[in-house]
Amino acid sequence: MISFICETENITTESTDHDQLEWVKVDDLLNWKLAPADIPIAKELIEEKEKNTR
Repeated sequence: MISFICETENITTESTDHDQLEWVKVDDLLNWKLAPADIPIAKELIEEKEKNTR
C-alpha cells in the first residue's frame, strides 16, 4: 500500500498501475480486505488521524 494524507475536492484520477483506484476515509481503511503487510500501515494512519483531531 502506498498511502498519502491529503485533502481534495472533485478531481478526476487515472491509475496506470492498478485495475482500480479508490479514495477512502482513513476511518474506513480496516473495513477493506488488505494485504497483511498493509494492515500496520492502515493502523498507523488511523492513529495519526486520531492524534491530529484531539
